[in-house]
Amino acid sequence: NLAEVDETIPYHVALKPHWEEFADALDDFDLILDVMPDDAEPCFQISTIELPVNVFMMIMKSLTGKSFRHYKFINNDFGRYGVLAVIDLMDSNQYLQSLTLSDNFIDEEDEG
Repeated sequence: NLAEVDETIPYHVALKPHWEEFADALDDFDLILDVMPDDAEPCFQISTIELPVNVFMMIMKSLTGKSFRHYKFINNDFGRYGVLAVIDLMDSNQYLQSLTLSDNFIDEEDEG
């Protein structure tokens, strides 16, 4: 069961085209969010998947302006620039009710 996986799935460069396709699909996701009932609580979550900052930024760009009410980014290791992108994402979403950031490693170089 993937929901019970404790280890982070490592990133591999061969997956980049799939992440690009995923980001492209997110670009059109407003069509789905627009037809959801007003009391729906749309949530976007990526957990236990290592995402290099360039892939994470691509996803963040596609999520900008989307009306998700909840975001969860857990154990993705996207670093300081990923956290900054999440802050920009928060600013672009007037519907945001909650944000979970957990276990996202920031390396020593980023700490400076």
